[in-house]
Amino acid sequence: MKIDWYTLCFNEEFIVPWVIQYWEKIRNDGIDLHVYIWDNYSTDSSVEMLSKYDWITINYFKTDGQNDPVQAQIKNTVWKNSRGKSDFAVVADFDEIIWSNDLESELQYMKDNDYNVLGTAWYAFCGDEIPVYTEDKYLHQLVGKGYKQHINHMSEYGHLGKFMIIDPDKIDDMHWSVGNHICNPTPEIRLYISSKIVAFHINKGLSEDFFVNKRKTMGKNLSDVNKMYGMCFEYNYPEEQSRKEYREYQKKSIDISKF
Repeated sequence: MKIDWYTLCFNEEFIVPWVIQYWEKIRNDGIDLHVYIWDNYSTDSSVEMLSKYDWITINYFKTDGQNDPVQAQIKNTVWKNSRGKSDFAVVADFDEIIWSNDLESELQYMKDNDYNVLGTAWYAFCGDEIPVYTEDKYLHQLVGKGYKQHINHMSEYGHLGKFMIIDPDKIDDMHWSVGNHICNPTPEIRLYISSKIVAFHINKGLSEDFFVNKRKTMGKNLSDVNKMYGMCFEYNYPEEQSRKEYREYQKKSIDISKF
């Protein structure tokens, strides 16, 4: 089975080793995975770290900071390159990862039964302390805690995460909104909901301090268009409001280390 993974990147050096670890699991499970990264001219070592792998291709785009309309345009376009050459395409932000011990069999079931979009549960990390990278554990095992995140803003699918995995040969357009929270696949959506695949939102919830500082950093990097239309306004919440929010997330967190 062949999967193309499309993602955006800007200054993600801290989580690159873990993200690669998740991608390598997919490859080690026998799936031909190739990752295509659109980097917004990172100023850290992200590109250097990612360039070491011959199954990762790096492309570039330039904006004046986080520009969600431009990012949505990229996401709505790039996966079409997989038509006729790959079984599935994944379209995700850099900190969005899938996890499964039955990925190939679940995707084969989708293929055999003419489904074109995969739906999964979605968990955001909500750890106590920033973990230290180790080769023998995945990040969700190190963080240990997370909460079910209702990140799909489509009313009928609000219990699911974003629709990240699609069959490129069975869809004309996804019509993703900014952030991929809403979509309108044409000519139709034929959704398969898998209980054997989960999605992890890994980057912001490594610890309370990490969450707060990550928001501050991302708030400073918002483009003019994001500021104009109030997109990602939560990145500029007062610090105490962000801390209160994180503590509320922790109250509803569960053990995700056994996934």
